[in-house]
Amino acid sequence: MRQESVLMVGSGGHARVLADILHLSNGLRLVGVIDDFEMAGTPALGVEILGTCEDLPRIMRQLECCRVVLAVGHNARRLDLAARIESLCNDVVWQSLLHPAAVLAGDAVVGEGAVIMAGAIVNAGAQIGRHCLINTSAIVEHDCKLGDGSSVGPGGVLGGNVRLGVGAIVALGAGVINALELGEHALLGAGATAVRDLPAYAVALGVPARTTRFRDAGEEYL
Repeated sequence: MRQESVLMVGSGGHARVLADILHLSNGLRLVGVIDDFEMAGTPALGVEILGTCEDLPRIMRQLECCRVVLAVGHNARRLDLAARIESLCNDVVWQSLLHPAAVLAGDAVVGEGAVIMAGAIVNAGAQIGRHCLINTSAIVEHDCKLGDGSSVGPGGVLGGNVRLGVGAIVALGAGVINALELGEHALLGAGATAVRDLPAYAVALGVPARTTRFRDAGEEYL
């Protein structure tokens, strides 16, 4: 079987998880790592760091490789990095990853660069946006619509018909009941349960979840 070459941006713990999914995926081969904070030539993920994002156009030409996956766990930074790379490389192809132990409904739609991890379930009619992250054992129920760059943390659950705005975050073990909407870059904290809509940039904690403050998209949450 012919294997497609893939470059990965990032080399930390999240990258190790994505590299494992890639190695388990038929038809994909990791050929190098891009990292703005490590030296070229440093071993990483079973290959080497080849350079920084600024070097990507040259690296892609040399390797005749245009497939890239972003190993960045922070939603806003992942979206910003995608935009930066697209400005450098107009022929980039964003590689999505689906762990073989995930369950994906036949009519679910998965956007470019999205990642669905082991044990995750994405049910009928769900739409997963570009660069979304569905973490280990997360559940996305029927007809949910996830905006670009949004994420569901490990063990998180979205009831049917939930809407997540661009960059919205459902953290580890959090849940959202049916037919609610979380605005862009809203954060539902770990273990919280949303029983009403959350406005954009809200931080909501507890059971039931209550908005405690509003956040900047770029602030730390991992």
